[in-house]
Formats: sequence, C-alpha cells, structure tokens
Amino acid sequence: MMCNSMLAGLVAITSPCAFVTPVGAFIIGLVSGVLVVVSVFFFDRIKIDDPVGAISVHGVNGAWGLIAVGLFSDGSYGAGLERRRLPPTTWASPARASPGCSTGIPSS
Repeated sequence: MMCNSMLAGLVAITSPCAFVTPVGAFIIGLVSGVLVVVSVFFFDRIKIDDPVGAISVHGVNGAWGLIAVGLFSDGSYGAGLERRRLPPTTWASPARASPGCSTGIPSS
C-alpha cells in the first residue's frame, strides 16, 4: 500500500506540475496518498477485482490531478502557458485575414 501511495502522488502531480507551487505539490501528494488508500478499500467493498490497485492509483488519482490543476494553479508558474492566447484561426478563411496577419497563405 505504501508503494501505491507513492505512485499515486506521482500520478496526481503529473498534470499540474508546471502550474503549482511546491506547497501546492505537497498538498496534492498528501491528498493523493490518502485518496489511494480510501479508493482501494472502496473498490474492494464493491467487489471490483483490482489486485494491484491500478484503478485507484491511475484512475482515481489521475482524475484528482486534473481537478488539482484548477484548485492549486495561481498563474505564477507555467511560463504563461495558462494565459496564452492563440491568434485567430484565419487559416480557415483567408478572405477575412487582416493584412498584417501571417497566415502562410499568399494574398491575392
């Protein structure tokens, strides 16, 4: 169970690793360690055969990691990836492209 808790922490932090503070990463790992134990007992109770706890480690804590991105990211990490604005998709309609926009399509 201890190895599953360590794996669960790694699985849970994989998604938000570029966006959370070290304190947030610690909290995510702590929650995932508890969550894997609870979910193993839950899946045993409802008679789902998972002898190594793969559903609890990868499924439950993968979902927790996705939720943790929204809960613990504050915008100070990630090198601007969370606020990156892509240019408008003018490649689909070159007639509406502005003259200063580089679409890669030669204007006629």
